[in-house]
Amino acid sequence: MSRRSTPSKKAVLALQNTKRKFVKLGSPKASTLLGDVSDPTKNRTIKVGDCVYVMPPGEKPGTSLEGFKYWKAQVREIRGDGEKEQFLVHWFYTEEHARLESNLSILPTEEDQEEILDRLGQNELLSSDHEQIISSQTIEDIVPIVSFDDKGPSNSENISPQDYFMRFRLVTKEGRPHFLGVTKHCTCQKVYDPDQTVQRFCPSCVRWFDQACMVKSKAGPMVPFEEGQEETPAEEVKRFLKSPITRGYSGGHHLYWGIVGTGRVLNQVATVIKGPFDGEFPDWKSTLPKGFLQEMEALQAMPGYICPWCEAVI
Repeated sequence: MSRRSTPSKKAVLALQNTKRKFVKLGSPKASTLLGDVSDPTKNRTIKVGDCVYVMPPGEKPGTSLEGFKYWKAQVREIRGDGEKEQFLVHWFYTEEHARLESNLSILPTEEDQEEILDRLGQNELLSSDHEQIISSQTIEDIVPIVSFDDKGPSNSENISPQDYFMRFRLVTKEGRPHFLGVTKHCTCQKVYDPDQTVQRFCPSCVRWFDQACMVKSKAGPMVPFEEGQEETPAEEVKRFLKSPITRGYSGGHHLYWGIVGTGRVLNQVATVIKGPFDGEFPDWKSTLPKGFLQEMEALQAMPGYICPWCEAVI
């Protein structure tokens, strides 16, 4: 088994023994300074809860790798000092690692592999209960990993195409490896695949639906607007907020807001115009990501889709 393999009974006993030694290193610390001998400007503070890059076996500490080549883990506990400093971590798995028998002595069911692993995003990771104690010398840097709740119309943070993110948890300690936090959407009851699926959110049903599973409305533009039409600032933003809430792979490329969807930006605009302001109407357009306004105008000019549940145009 590799250093990151799911533990067998023998490995569990070895981990328990290692944890006893780990506890003897001293009281847990909330944070530590990870130094860089060759370049002190790269010193950084690692805190419990941080996600980190871990140098994989066969690579020398300090070697610069592309982000996807590092292993990734979340720090759960820090003990010891200097060269004896160690970290208790929980590993993140990629889709590829969750399919390898060298990492998981028993693989998830074929159904889970097809329904979940096949539908993960390019930079999506699986949090796990797979814990290990590692030396501080194997940790290279902090890596931001965004939590994604794919059930609602928005998310607390945006996820750009380059970001690492997680939404499901891989459980390795309770029988056959399986997944927690999985939501199946639409009438087709499939997991949202941010790299292959375009979805629309129905505010009335509070559900996401695949565009491929819906019928286009025949009522013309979703939000009618005539060129040259005069609007007050309040009327303009009111029309803008009628834009459809969409997410997913669009037009052969990922938009900045594509993984999480347009709901987050629309919510931000709604908050700006509801907030207290003096005199002039707030400049809500300056808060939008580049290209967002044009994308919404294009979507408004096209027919909407009929919600399979309530038959509203979304």
